[in-house]
Amino acid sequence: MTVNMLVDIILSVAVSAIGIIGVTFNCSIIKRGIRGEIFIYYTNLSNLAVILYHLLLLISYTDTESVFHRLIAASPIRLSVTLMIMLTFAIYHFVLRPICKKFHRGFYSEDAPKVTADKAIGNICVHYIVPILVFAEWIFSADKSGLRITDGIIWILCPATYMLFIAVRGYLIDKKTKKSNSDNNGKTPVKYPYPFIDIDMLGGARVALNVAIIAAVCAAVGCTTAWFSIFLSA
Repeated sequence: MTVNMLVDIILSVAVSAIGIIGVTFNCSIIKRGIRGEIFIYYTNLSNLAVILYHLLLLISYTDTESVFHRLIAASPIRLSVTLMIMLTFAIYHFVLRPICKKFHRGFYSEDAPKVTADKAIGNICVHYIVPILVFAEWIFSADKSGLRITDGIIWILCPATYMLFIAVRGYLIDKKTKKSNSDNNGKTPVKYPYPFIDIDMLGGARVALNVAIIAAVCAAVGCTTAWFSIFLSA
């Protein structure tokens, strides 16, 4: 076993463990159980995807010559996983956090003192520690052989699929609400989990523009990261 493999295994264990702790605490699963609303947030879905990926990666290390290991550890797949979770960090730190500060929401609201320690720890894990560890893993231990600059575009399928899911879900909620004039015994579900994709608040044109900007930035960052990774491994 090479040093890179050992580092990769250690980081994969750390990512999996901290990811599980982060999602559990951030979603208050111990107190409130597993709920449908957990799965409408990109933060939770991206962290769950990262946890699943790294568990499969650890299993694949039982036979590094297998087709399964070569597939799961392939550079385009690993780059996609890295960029997917780094988007979680970027959107939270540069978009959502400033919005929360400006409008006194979340950890900056009047209810902030009521936020429990486990919730705060979970928030840090899923938005900062897991993305940073995955990025460090990509830089220091991931196999980058065979990587192409265009591989930096493939990962856009992840946020694009999420956006489509949220749009279809919002449409279905509207349709159901109009038909019954109530939902979940009077409880209105969260339709758009993030303000920059809230069609009701911003309108379809503005949301489409926001999505286009995010897609363009994602493509640029993806290709740049792929190019830089190729440069480092040359």
